[in-house]
Amino acid sequence: MRNLLSSLREKKRYLAYKLISENKLDPERIKQAINAGFIELFGQLGLSKINLVHIETEKDKGIIRVNNKYVDYAKASMALIDKINDIKVLIRTVNVSGILKKAKTGG
Repeated sequence: MRNLLSSLREKKRYLAYKLISENKLDPERIKQAINAGFIELFGQLGLSKINLVHIETEKDKGIIRVNNKYVDYAKASMALIDKINDIKVLIRTVNVSGILKKAKTGG
């Protein structure tokens, strides 16, 4: 089976974010909250269109990969998350890049 031409592939963006919270949170809970926030705002169909993939998640920062057409949707859904396990949080987008290396370094 042949690979898809690069002009036909979906383009992606890497979105780096920082989590500001009162307490430290489990990275798995952060992933679940981001997914749940997007489903709450845009539904299952929206989640399938955005093609959301968690690349890295640490205690207070992470990187997700999204479809380039839905970067603003991802930012909006993360901005509306205010609590994870009854702990107040704020998720801020640090950087958006087309290359993973630039998303990690912030440049």
